[in-house]
Amino acid sequence: MEQHTEGYELGKRMLTAIPKELTKVCVAFATGGFLIDGHVKGLVAALKEGGLVVSVVHIWNEIQTLPYASLTPKEACIAPITRILEDGTIENSDVLIMVSGYLDDVTALKTNITRLFPTVNPSIIYIAAQDFAPNAQKELEAEFPQRISEKFAYISEGT
Repeated sequence: MEQHTEGYELGKRMLTAIPKELTKVCVAFATGGFLIDGHVKGLVAALKEGGLVVSVVHIWNEIQTLPYASLTPKEACIAPITRILEDGTIENSDVLIMVSGYLDDVTALKTNITRLFPTVNPSIIYIAAQDFAPNAQKELEAEFPQRISEKFAYISEGT
């Protein structure tokens, strides 16, 4: 229940951050066990209570390392999507919220944003994590063209 409460509190903070004219929200998360699932349930409950229309996308990734000696370990890591479950209509959502635990490796997050961005087409992409590794935000932004990375906003439990 504690994770649900923390997610709910995050949702309340998100309600103050999301511009009032943006009412359609897509919450996406990769499988992360009880910790992430509980956060998402609380987050979604708070957003719906705040009057927003919320859809949810649950994504399963399989982290793989390509066996090419010419690649650095970072370049060799990929995270193909093995399964995706959508609850609600995600098309043309105003806001995309990507929920993560501790964000240190941006591989799966990059794959998931890349998959969702053309369909969701958000004005803002919130990256919500319990905490961020020192260079995670910079690394994520470097993976995308500026027209996408300039839409990123970050929120963690501590902020």
